[in-house]
Amino acid sequence: VDGRELPFAEVRTLKQLLGGSMIDVILTIMARSMGKWHTKHRLHGVQELMTLVPVNLRKPEAWTEAANIGNVATGILVPLPIRLRDPLETYREIHRRMEAKKADPATAAAPLLAELLSVIPRRLMNWMAEATVGNIDFIVTNVPGILVPRYLAGAEIVAAYPFAPVAMKSPVSVALYGYRETLFIGLDSDETSMPDVETFKTMIVGAFEELRQAVGGKPRRRKAQHSTEKRKPQT
Repeated sequence: VDGRELPFAEVRTLKQLLGGSMIDVILTIMARSMGKWHTKHRLHGVQELMTLVPVNLRKPEAWTEAANIGNVATGILVPLPIRLRDPLETYREIHRRMEAKKADPATAAAPLLAELLSVIPRRLMNWMAEATVGNIDFIVTNVPGILVPRYLAGAEIVAAYPFAPVAMKSPVSVALYGYRETLFIGLDSDETSMPDVETFKTMIVGAFEELRQAVGGKPRRRKAQHSTEKRKPQT
């Protein structure tokens, strides 16, 4: 396990400039990083990585009318393009794919499916897990950030690195958590397939700088919505 940090405020600014969601920005940075890492290791045949992205499907009205129901989390499987030349093109393609996945009715059914899986025999569940997880190349998960200090047993928490399990066939899994003014990145890597995790950490910072330089300008204006429509919460 290892970790890296990015300036949380600047990542949020990128989200505003690009007009999408935080997970779109994060996936773009990770796609660019993985693309550079594959190139360094001459893995030129890999064009996409099937990526598991945990998201919250909580309906807009639940944020105010039923605030005590908690999140409705599920996992979206999305092919992450790692070979596109332009960082903005990468962002637009990832944003398009994520929006299509979120709108897919099968995605909304995933939490119910997870509940059903909890009552089937253990041996059958293990077989199904191997059959599905075996198709995952990469895991990227983002935990919603907290901008104010937190304390544990009277001591101020100064850093918090989340970690996600490494998927089969994947060199690394990435988990992110925004705390105060820092985006903490937890890296859980397979040292056999990714012995150079320090290099990958440098590539994450490089991909972030690359996207920041490519954006520039002012925040994108969103299209006006009718007053009767409810705006979807951003992931």
